[in-house]
Amino acid sequence: MFNLGYRIKELRKQKHMSQADLAESIGKRQESIARIENGKFNPSYDVLVDICNSLGVSLSEFFSSDTLPSDLQRWLQVGKKLSPEQRDALSKIIETLADDN
Repeated sequence: MFNLGYRIKELRKQKHMSQADLAESIGKRQESIARIENGKFNPSYDVLVDICNSLGVSLSEFFSSDTLPSDLQRWLQVGKKLSPEQRDALSKIIETLADDN
């Protein structure tokens, strides 16, 4: 079963955000985020969209059952900031490391 509050907490921690940071970014109180994460309250659709936007994920990514481990998600976030040439160089390094195994 999908745990909405746990998923929010997991994504928030991956972004190194506190509950207060997330609350401030969406114009809510920290207590509201705590209640959502603890499963005591379900956010409205609009609030969930705001949370997803603040956490940098789409709704489909939020609800995806194919969630990547947090270390790979971090790599993807960093990779988005790289130039195509840098991504190509990084891919070659990763492929070399994988071939060594």
